[in-house]
Amino acid sequence: MKDFIKYWQSDCDEKELEITKVYVSPENRGKGKGKKLVESAIDYARENGYETVSLYAYAQEEGGLTTEQLIDWYSSMGFESDGDDSSLMTYTL
Repeated sequence: MKDFIKYWQSDCDEKELEITKVYVSPENRGKGKGKKLVESAIDYARENGYETVSLYAYAQEEGGLTTEQLIDWYSSMGFESDGDDSSLMTYTL
């Protein structure tokens, strides 16, 4: 399977872009591909008038990052965790 990112306008807020899936194939992990995909979604949001980008950071498959590692990874890109649910993360443009 090829690397991809899936996102759309939030059902709850028209100024929020919601990332629903980021997939990086095992052979491409650790090479910056995931970061480039997330940055492309942030760029798209910025160019199209969104105010925030949100996502749930949780591990979906074995062999990848744990949920805690994903939270740290997204935090390193500027996403902030919600106080009640650390896996709900938001990037403010």
